[in-house]
Amino acid sequence: ALMPAFGVFEYARLARATAALRVTPADAALLAALTVAAFFYNLARLYFVRYTSAHYSTLASNVKVIALVALSIALFGARVSAANAAGMVVSLAGFVAYNVVTSKWWQ
Repeated sequence: ALMPAFGVFEYARLARATAALRVTPADAALLAALTVAAFFYNLARLYFVRYTSAHYSTLASNVKVIALVALSIALFGARVSAANAAGMVVSLAGFVAYNVVTSKWWQ
């Protein structure tokens, strides 16, 4: 529904703004690969929500963010403030507490 509006109002401005950019075949290949990766990520996320719950999916997303931050720290030597570290600990503790409380083992 928005594509006709884009074509009428924005395409000419976008074409002028990007005229100086050169897109190499490597850029196009990277864009295609990232598009395919995003598609499969969304597909995996769909099945994850389907077989668990939206609530659990949100909790797992928080753990994913913490894992990405930890990976960033390990790979790039990023600095983490005390408040950030405390937030990660609280988030992980909440995830573990939720799993313990809702698990069948506990009941």
